[in-house]
Amino acid sequence: MIGLVALFASAQAADVLFPEATPASVDDFSVAGLFYGMVISEAEKQGLDFEDADDIRLWAGAEADACADAPACPANLWDRTGARLAVVVSVGRSPLGLDVVVRLHGVDEAAPFKVLEESVPPGQELAIATKIARTAKDVLPLLPARRDAGGGPVLVLEDEVMPMPGGVTQRPPPEPKPDPDPDPVDQAPPPIEPAPRDPDRQAGVPPGNDALRDRLRADEDRRRMGLPAGAYTRYEASGLSKRAWLDAARVRAGRGFLEIGGGWSIGDVDRGYGVRLRIEGSGSSFDAIGSVAQEGASASAAPNFGLTLGYAPAWWMDTSVSVAVQYGTKYLDTGWECLDRCDPPAREYTHDPVGAVQAFVEPRLRFYPVATGVVKPYALVAFSVLLHDGFEVPDSDYVDYPDSLAGAAFGPTAGIGLAFDPVSRVSIYGEVPGTLLFGGASTVREGEVTLTPTARESAGYVIRFVGGIAVRL
Repeated sequence: MIGLVALFASAQAADVLFPEATPASVDDFSVAGLFYGMVISEAEKQGLDFEDADDIRLWAGAEADACADAPACPANLWDRTGARLAVVVSVGRSPLGLDVVVRLHGVDEAAPFKVLEESVPPGQELAIATKIARTAKDVLPLLPARRDAGGGPVLVLEDEVMPMPGGVTQRPPPEPKPDPDPDPVDQAPPPIEPAPRDPDRQAGVPPGNDALRDRLRADEDRRRMGLPAGAYTRYEASGLSKRAWLDAARVRAGRGFLEIGGGWSIGDVDRGYGVRLRIEGSGSSFDAIGSVAQEGASASAAPNFGLTLGYAPAWWMDTSVSVAVQYGTKYLDTGWECLDRCDPPAREYTHDPVGAVQAFVEPRLRFYPVATGVVKPYALVAFSVLLHDGFEVPDSDYVDYPDSLAGAAFGPTAGIGLAFDPVSRVSIYGEVPGTLLFGGASTVREGEVTLTPTARESAGYVIRFVGGIAVRL
């Protein structure tokens, strides 16, 4: 009886292996899984012939799990696959979003020939996943071709002879031997394999200099956490996780924030408009033959209320846009003069003041001298635009006054402030910004008018005393 036993697993024909993304910590399993799904989806869009984590487990079991942390992976996969590239991904959270490390391993190589390190801000995850898939597609043509690989060696056990009908025996025919001297013209030149790349050497670290390598890695970790050197030293000595230490130390880097506040302003918070006409009779009506109109700010004091939306890209600075409502008062005075047919020859009116609302719009920067702690002093700078409405002047039966249009004043802003962070995501703040105002005043004269509008005194600035609460997102 013939004794022929063959143990054979189907060859893996894919070009690229995508082991499951390795989370940087136990808290990162969910984000690692979501990001890995994006990479796989983008690999499909790029038309790559690949195997994902589920495919790899069918023939490698758990040997490719946590591949980024396993020194033997992906070297333990090459003898069981026909793939030419392995893309090993590690994903972890950071104050700025995600930290993604991608190692590209060429065929039969344990060390990666390319390493990508990406700090991914929120909303950019899909763009980085696309970059990883495109990089894999671009480097694949540079890698050598592979023979078809099976799931293990083929083992054949055969009898000395094979019985044939009639008692005749026959041995199996021998396999044909390859031509010992093939025509060199028909042979393709051997592919050029890219040399493995050493990340430490790319970073300028001499071989064996562990101290320098560790310091460079610590500097990179500190940069991702958004910390100065002294604060990072305290973090290393704390024994806490990154997120726990950042929350306990009240570090603001990498977070957006929303502020609501209000207070009191002194300076140019009011506005005034005065207009005078020279008129003359024309039949049964009067025509204006001259006019003078004067508009400008007026110094006083009034409340303000504002809303600010911002983001802190670093521990020492945050950026924001603030919109504030500035309350105040509007003053109006009018008058006319008439050279003939008028009795009296001139008349002036002072109208009742009315409440008014102006609006501050400010892009802002704040600068902090300390990164950690409950109390944080700061300085701020901004460019302010103060928008105001116009004046609609009531007319009489025989005099038509020109109205004033809406406009704006503008100028630089600087100030100081103090923030209290009682918990990691909530702050109480107080600040005093001062703004120098330019523009927003005008005098328009047409013809000759002897009367002069009432002049209001302008301070040329606004100083605000503001307090409020901030919530970090």
